[in-house]
Amino acid sequence: MTALDVRYGRTPRDKRRGLLFGIIAAALVAATFFLWILWSGAGSSASLIESRTVARETLNENQMRITIEVSVHDQVAVDCAVQATNEMKSVVGWKVIHVPTDDARTQVASTVVNTSELPDNGMVYRCWIP
Repeated sequence: MTALDVRYGRTPRDKRRGLLFGIIAAALVAATFFLWILWSGAGSSASLIESRTVARETLNENQMRITIEVSVHDQVAVDCAVQATNEMKSVVGWKVIHVPTDDARTQVASTVVNTSELPDNGMVYRCWIP
């Protein structure tokens, strides 16, 4: 120990305490990062599916045709929920459609959604592997 360490009360024990604090802090950061990776769904099948609304057509006061495009990285069948909304953006109709597997990566599917009132917009809500 130097004269300054003695003068200001620094001991080897303080150095060990600082090292222990650093190790615990690093372990907490690593655990938090690992849990974030698990929570965010790294490696989940949801990231392998891309979907978008291609077209929408109001057929009458209670029906809308919605056409979607689904791209799947693996050749698997997917289910997609499509929904129709009114002018107030409230859901007035929805339907789950099955998009079968195909050799093509991108597939197009169309369905008619029955609605409770005049639809203003239609869109794909979510797709998943059943």
